[in-house]
Amino acid sequence: MNQSIITCIFFSIAGYLSGSILYAYWIPKILFGKDICALSPDGNPGTANAFVYGGFRAGILALLLELFKGFFPVVLALRTLDIDTP
Repeated sequence: MNQSIITCIFFSIAGYLSGSILYAYWIPKILFGKDICALSPDGNPGTANAFVYGGFRAGILALLLELFKGFFPVVLALRTLDIDTP
């Protein structure tokens, strides 16, 4: 199999797996020991609740990871495959 096809498959899987992670839920839980779903009245694991119940640092980190979870695999794939973008 061609190396570029294997690389595309790898980064596609990495992007899919990254997209399936709820960073706004896991960042406050792992780093700060706070379950934002249990603390919030609506039980929403969203980024806004990460700010309110997890704290500013947890909220910022969760926001950045949520925003860029699809961006990073694409950029890494483009750089690895040395593809010029228009």
